[in-house]
Amino acid sequence: MAAKLPTAVGAVVVGPWTIAMLMRNPEVMLLDTFEDPGFIHELMRFTTEYCKVFGDAVLATKIGLSFSEPTASISLVSPDNYREFIKPYHRELVEDFKGKKVGATVHLCGPTYPIYEDLIEAGFTTLSIDLDQQADPTLKVDQLRRLKEVARRRVVAIGNVDATMFERATRAEIEAEVRRCVDTAAADSAFILSTSCEIPPRSKPEIVQWFMEAAREYGRYERLPG
Repeated sequence: MAAKLPTAVGAVVVGPWTIAMLMRNPEVMLLDTFEDPGFIHELMRFTTEYCKVFGDAVLATKIGLSFSEPTASISLVSPDNYREFIKPYHRELVEDFKGKKVGATVHLCGPTYPIYEDLIEAGFTTLSIDLDQQADPTLKVDQLRRLKEVARRRVVAIGNVDATMFERATRAEIEAEVRRCVDTAAADSAFILSTSCEIPPRSKPEIVQWFMEAAREYGRYERLPG
């Protein structure tokens, strides 16, 4: 890419666990964790190597690197399964790119609070979480606050403006959602305000604009001590 890009750009690569599930079938693969764990490790070895190759291709474009693991949240796998079958390969993947002086982001959909510490230990520089499945707004606040408390500036948290709102929200609703995230996670932390996941194809441009205006109004960069 000869010309410098006008804004920060990143690529989202499907992570090794999700690739493995797509190849194997989620239901069958979950049964494999009991019946044939050795096969799971062999498959994860293959998909992790694939992710390294794909990640190298992304790095050649000089844009950011992020891995999407929607099937690695505890809405589908147990924390023990994450630690046995996923975390070692996440750590290996992160270490591979750290050796190339590149940090990696991970995005997960659904509840992930029991494995926040594990994700940090795997070495990801940024955690992007999607809590849209939590219908109760108090649970969204609680889980985002919990991520901030666990992270303790060791990792950047990114999120969690409800992406499903971009087809239907009013300006007031978008502003309230931005304030919720900023008030919950921004103070005294490493936090990037963002949508919870990719916005729907039918998102309304004016709602996206309201989001950006609210971010500029309520979001502030703070110099962290030290």
